[in-house]
Amino acid sequence: MSEDYYAIGERDAKILAKKISCEDYETLKVHWKNKNYTLLAFMLRRYGLDFKGLTYLETLVNDLIKIKEAPNRIT
Repeated sequence: MSEDYYAIGERDAKILAKKISCEDYETLKVHWKNKNYTLLAFMLRRYGLDFKGLTYLETLVNDLIKIKEAPNRIT
């Protein structure tokens, strides 16, 4: 595949940061810490995103955490 999963994950993290509820965000962090990929994929699906592999998921979650926990975040 010619898709750049890093770029897609980064783009989807920005989209998800605007949509995700505070409760779902905290739950997502717990699932990420516990490496529960099935529940992470389920949560992404609820927000209209598809699981595209571990590289994509790692990029998406790490970027999402950076966005949501930035000291001067706008979203």
